[in-house]
Amino acid sequence: MRRFHFEKLGSTQDKAFELFAEQEPPFFVTADLHEFPRGRRGRAWHYEPKNSLALSLARRMPAAKLEGLSLVVGLSLRNYLADENLKLKWPNDLMMKDTKVGGILIESRSRSAALSDVVIGVGINCFDMNIGPYKGLQRSIDIDKLLEFLMEDLKNFEAYGFSHFHKAYESALWKKGEEIELLVEGELCRVMLKGIDEVGRLLTQDNTKLMLHLNAEIIHES
Repeated sequence: MRRFHFEKLGSTQDKAFELFAEQEPPFFVTADLHEFPRGRRGRAWHYEPKNSLALSLARRMPAAKLEGLSLVVGLSLRNYLADENLKLKWPNDLMMKDTKVGGILIESRSRSAALSDVVIGVGINCFDMNIGPYKGLQRSIDIDKLLEFLMEDLKNFEAYGFSHFHKAYESALWKKGEEIELLVEGELCRVMLKGIDEVGRLLTQDNTKLMLHLNAEIIHES
């Protein structure tokens, strides 16, 4: 797969979308220096050369088949890293015990009624950071091999949807069976995390009431 590497970028996500205008996907973007790396909901992502991995993978995907994509990417990264201690914090984080070591950012723009230009941002702490309380996996990662592994899972996702990955994801779900704090539409509640359904929605229990969540956030303070 083609790689576009730069000495300095504001964001590999933004650059990937720019490249869609002149390059045929799939391709991926990396940089030595990320000036404004970002995560979900506009949050900043801390990046340090040699200690971090950060890339943006550009693909063209069916617009109607994006639900559950961030979950599949997280599961694929975990399977590639082959570490049972890694868990998946719904919907887009890699956790080592109670420490976040990786995150995923999915952004898409409609190309037509049927297709979307999709950029998959991946950030992983390979080693402990020099600044701040950011812990890492304590291992280096081969980007090319990781992407080869991920691309195979994405092909299966396009063919079969999230249901193909449902059981594997749920078995690695962080805090499954425990009480969690969940932010839903600006309101914080404490619920039991039961699992996820076959399209990737979070299943919780509040006393005896079961609820499904598509847009919510599990609160975690690292």
